[in-house]
Amino acid sequence: MGLNMNARIMAILLYLLLAASCAFAQDYGTSESDSTGQAKRSKAISTLLSVQAAAEDIIDFALLEDWPRVQGDAAVIERSWAQYDSQKVTESLYAVMRMTLSSSLSQIKSASQDKNATAVIQAANNLSSAVGNLIADQHPVVPSDLMLLEVLERQLAADGAAQNFQGADRCLDKLKMVWNRTKGSVQDRKGYELAGKFSASLRAQEIAAKVDDGPATSSEANKGLQILSSIRKLYE
Repeated sequence: MGLNMNARIMAILLYLLLAASCAFAQDYGTSESDSTGQAKRSKAISTLLSVQAAAEDIIDFALLEDWPRVQGDAAVIERSWAQYDSQKVTESLYAVMRMTLSSSLSQIKSASQDKNATAVIQAANNLSSAVGNLIADQHPVVPSDLMLLEVLERQLAADGAAQNFQGADRCLDKLKMVWNRTKGSVQDRKGYELAGKFSASLRAQEIAAKVDDGPATSSEANKGLQILSSIRKLYE
């Protein structure tokens, strides 16, 4: 009887030990898989940010009519996208991004050869907008509306430089609409001062556009971009 009891106890202990061992192995396997997936996702986001930074540079250099730098950044975008394309991290928005990138790059190359700054800036901003959507899909910590505000500010700066005041008015309408739904989130992260600064910046942009002052509109839009850069840090 004592031997049977001891045997049962040993069997139970052995079962519990094996169960614990299997659970540990399963947890370890999941952790390793998650870690690998996270590293892959981080690398993909880093690659997309390189594409977006190059698109923003193209806008800046097109305004300065520095065409070799514009073409150099277009080459950076091609290389970075090829790297992202090979990672195949997500299918979401992928087809749209591929089409937009191909179309925008062609427009940037063609317009830079023609030295058409307005067309280059428009294509680069379209590209930046598509990349922002893809980043938001993979990296939802930074609100997609905040990225959209950055795209709209760059568009407003381009419209001001091109003396396109109808476009500037449309841009400002969108900016105000998107900011109204984003401001609360910024304030929730103790960004009251930055929210106030950006609201004031939007008013200054609107005043400049209303009097058809292109350089002032561009200047105020760029100031707004600087404030948005500080706001972004609240989410990082």
